[in-house]
Amino acid sequence: MSNVNFDQIDLQTSGQYVQVNGQFQAVVPANFSGIDLNDTAALSIAIFGGEFWSGSAFTTRVDGTTTIAASSTNYIEEDPETGAITDNASAFTTGQRALYTITSGANGYNTSGITDFRRIAWQDGNVVFKAVDSRIGESASVARAPGKANINTTAVGNVGVGEDDLMTYAMPASALSAAGKGVQIVAWGTTANNANAKTVKLYFGTVAILTTVLTVSQVGVWRISAEVFSTGTDAQDYIAQLVQGGATTLMDVENGSLTQDDGATITIKCTGEATTTDDIKQEGLLVSFYN
Repeated sequence: MSNVNFDQIDLQTSGQYVQVNGQFQAVVPANFSGIDLNDTAALSIAIFGGEFWSGSAFTTRVDGTTTIAASSTNYIEEDPETGAITDNASAFTTGQRALYTITSGANGYNTSGITDFRRIAWQDGNVVFKAVDSRIGESASVARAPGKANINTTAVGNVGVGEDDLMTYAMPASALSAAGKGVQIVAWGTTANNANAKTVKLYFGTVAILTTVLTVSQVGVWRISAEVFSTGTDAQDYIAQLVQGGATTLMDVENGSLTQDDGATITIKCTGEATTTDDIKQEGLLVSFYN
């Protein structure tokens, strides 16, 4: 046997159980989200807990169980921010970490019916869990959370006169903890066909990094794209662009520097300022990360 770091054990090795237990201790991170065969019975799958990276700190998840469906292929996955384990009946869910597929029979399963999607890797000097990212089909570390895409497509409009928050995303603390880390923001929506003045803003933290007065008296469609990158502790550069489509088109581009506290949660949001409810609607917000 080659390329094995562990000392090999044979019948003459003294204190075999001590050596075996020590070697298990050396691979503790690989045990995270592993299947606990001792507590697994029939269609109830026991899953080991442990520590995982939740975007800004290590979080402890206790051991738990999940029940799989009989006579089917089950997709066992994990929420990268909460560590919650779930079973999906059709496929891995976008944004979740894939753990296993388990093919079950009427009353249980056998180990030949398991495909393991977990990975282990180094991240910032620590061993962290990795898993196949179901969005792109390749290995993606927990430290990418919030590296997954964060998407909201529940439409919301302004309410009456004044500036109203539309969609909001709370970016976890330390997501931009080092120079070169960045965030991409994409937002989009529509405007009502009336003469009311309409203004859309994109905020990064306390600063409106894009403010655009939209064209009135048309059925309008607008889209904002922006990138914000850390240049050091509590320092960021940004560039943001809005494009409006309709009978009359419009483009606005703004850039600059920021001093948002990257050790705290940073709010990313769009606001709409108009006169009548639903003069401005936001229909989507996508936030993803450059690590």
